[in-house]
Amino acid sequence: MTATQLRIVVETEDFDAALRFYRDALGLPVQEAFEGEGDARVAILAVPSATLEIANPA
Repeated sequence: MTATQLRIVVETEDFDAALRFYRDALGLPVQEAFEGEGDARVAILAVPSATLEIANPA
């Protein structure tokens, strides 16, 4: 079996700062974004052949 995708999840207390760094400073485009109960937020950023997911503890 061959892996076709690498997925890394980063959990951070400062979601907005992490998103600004990866999206704005590194230029990774947002592929999808979700919000849930308790101020839960996730942004999935596109990286060639991978995704980087940033989530807060909620």
